[in-house]
Amino acid sequence: MKTLLLLSALLSVAVSGPTAPLRSILRSPSALLNVYNSYKKHNHLSYSAVEDAARLRIFRANSAIVEQCEELIETAHFEINLFTIMTREEADRYKGFNMSLIASHPPRPGPHPPIPDDGHPPIPDDEHPPIPDDGHPPIPDDEHPPIPDDGHPPIPDD
Repeated sequence: MKTLLLLSALLSVAVSGPTAPLRSILRSPSALLNVYNSYKKHNHLSYSAVEDAARLRIFRANSAIVEQCEELIETAHFEINLFTIMTREEADRYKGFNMSLIASHPPRPGPHPPIPDDGHPPIPDDEHPPIPDDGHPPIPDDEHPPIPDDGHPPIPDD
């Protein structure tokens, strides 16, 4: 029951505003361990002994950041969540475009809105208009015509 009360106090930090409960939990190793174990149980997490010790350190460090942000930033609320137990690299995997939004909302079948008429006839996808002939022979890629002399001295290379 004591663990449940500590976890409730920790999770209510963002709702209630004051950071005193989280601050007091972070200062007490036994309270922190109780909250950490409750967090793992609630989220169905289990680790080897070595990883568990590392995750506890990560949990404590990230909880301290939550406590500092909650204290310093009055226009937002911060709370313990799934990122609290993750390393920065693990949390970074959650950044970026969310493909699950696309997968859950496939495009609707049916007609698409018409493309506005610009007054030009449409060009089929497999045809492109020819480049108009300007009367000059094509220039091979490896040859360039000389630049005509304009009467000015050349600019020296620096």
